[in-house]
Amino acid sequence: MAIDQVNAPMAVEDLALVLDWAALEGWNPGVAAAEAFHSAAPEGFFLARVAGEPVAALSVVYHDAAHAFLGLYLCLPAWRGRGFGFKLWAHALAHAGGRSVGLDGVPDQEANYRASGFVKTGSSLRYVGQVSPERSPQIRAVAPPDQGALLALDAAANGFPRPRFTSAWLRDVPGQRVSYVLSRNGEIEGFAPRRAC
Repeated sequence: MAIDQVNAPMAVEDLALVLDWAALEGWNPGVAAAEAFHSAAPEGFFLARVAGEPVAALSVVYHDAAHAFLGLYLCLPAWRGRGFGFKLWAHALAHAGGRSVGLDGVPDQEANYRASGFVKTGSSLRYVGQVSPERSPQIRAVAPPDQGALLALDAAANGFPRPRFTSAWLRDVPGQRVSYVLSRNGEIEGFAPRRAC
């Protein structure tokens, strides 16, 4: 059997299915997180089908003409080891063109990423804690006039602008995601979304 169809952009209802696959793998991308990526760059979401059945997924979100980010790379267990996931990988990376592509990888797959030409450049650290804006006057909710400063901070931190994604990522989703800024002397020094997982 061969991949008979690659849907791009992936439909929003297909994204819900792929997020169910991610949950079965123990991944927790966060409530409404994938939707922010999808709304920023729907053309970068791919779903492979065999005989009409969804079997593998991958996203390559294009931030600009030179940069993209790969994620949500999944192949259903029953379809693994037959090359379907890798064929989708190759298709999506070819679609990315000459862009520099970053990814967050699980340690078990680092050898595979290296084999595809990726180079490890760092590691992510996750912290857990409680910050209460009510008790910290330097922290406040993002306001519409902050948009320009937040886009500039994000571009400085990443080395390139990604306005479509950053705007979608900082958009509040009631009960799921709200964004805050750290402001001192009227200057925004940092920002972060607080999101449900």
